[in-house]
Amino acid sequence: MSQACYRWTCYPQLRWDMPHFGFRGMPLPYGTTCQPPEPGVDWVDWAADKTASWGLSPLYSTVNHLRDEAEAREFGKRLADKGLGYIASGGGQFAGTPEQWQRDSARFINQIKKAKAAGAKIMAAVNADPESEDGQPWPNGGTYYGHFSKYCPIGEQIDRMVGNFREIVKVCEDLELVLAFENHMDYRISEIVQVVERVDSPALRINYDYANSWAVIEDQVEAAKLAAPYTVMTHIKDMRAQSITNTGEPEFLHAPIGHGDVEIIEITQILQDNVPDPENLYQCMEVCPLAQYDPDLWMRISIEWLRDNAAHYFDYDFERYAPKN
Repeated sequence: MSQACYRWTCYPQLRWDMPHFGFRGMPLPYGTTCQPPEPGVDWVDWAADKTASWGLSPLYSTVNHLRDEAEAREFGKRLADKGLGYIASGGGQFAGTPEQWQRDSARFINQIKKAKAAGAKIMAAVNADPESEDGQPWPNGGTYYGHFSKYCPIGEQIDRMVGNFREIVKVCEDLELVLAFENHMDYRISEIVQVVERVDSPALRINYDYANSWAVIEDQVEAAKLAAPYTVMTHIKDMRAQSITNTGEPEFLHAPIGHGDVEIIEITQILQDNVPDPENLYQCMEVCPLAQYDPDLWMRISIEWLRDNAAHYFDYDFERYAPKN
């Protein structure tokens, strides 16, 4: 389960019950039964308990909340005590200039080491944008570098990522940890595959997000075909596509799995037929309701849809966690 399933409930920077949420101008979840962590409860432990309550494992979460390797080892032990594994997530300025990467690479290597200390065998790698001229980070990637960047041609970005990942995979090979480069609404899978093939290391593979290709005008089914030979984990996620609105603009909206327009079954079959190790493919549920919706409800109806339409693809106890009435 991805921590993003409960991002507006437990993320310290996003949770809806904190004062800073009011500045976002978003509706409050008046109908939700899902309450944020109590004071003194670490948000990621709360997310781990949610993961266990749904019978899911591993937990997928960022390493940024872990201060050092000692804290990471303790976190990994707490997960193991709950019967959970761990998949980490980290971000780096992979498309950065040599100067930008020189400043950022040590930070990303530190993330890798914390992920390993916490027991992760896979760490999703998300592109991060460089700091702006005033020293503040650009938000989340895809704003400065990415498929639509006007600051750097995509071919040059790919060349930079190849060089920077070639440096990083040496660390990952030594630690026996696999980086899974994610299509994070910034690059097309067709571009990520070029990077993976040119780096040519078993330590660099793909985290395929079912829905994110829409953001860069890429067909998800065709993207799945390209990604599958290199895919070691996914974010199974759904969105509703509204190709035109009253303003004449398209819009993509998160939806519970099976209740949007992503070709969930077709993509899952493509992955089953073409990933290197289909029996051990991590299918990470990333149900992402906005703050005004109940995340427990979205999780429940997503799992019920998978039970009714795709249960044979998953090693999951649907009878226990999603019994039919």
